[in-house]
Amino acid sequence: MLLTKNSEKEFAKLPKVEKKKVLKKLRAIEKSPLLGKPLTGELKSFYSVRAWPYRIIYEFDKKRNIIIVHKIQHRQGAYKH
Repeated sequence: MLLTKNSEKEFAKLPKVEKKKVLKKLRAIEKSPLLGKPLTGELKSFYSVRAWPYRIIYEFDKKRNIIIVHKIQHRQGAYKH
């Protein structure tokens, strides 16, 4: 699993309690990369997982078998570019 620089910064800013929730979800994604809800439109190749009140936006590269986390943001702004 790779985190983009942006998602690393977002994770670092989270409160301690929220970090635990997000880490738990990241571990679940590692075990089952297609766990998330497939997104549509401009984010068609991405998946979303809830870690209330945050969203983890990631993509799964099936050819390279790698998960790339792009965003870890509050649900209100997670889907904005």
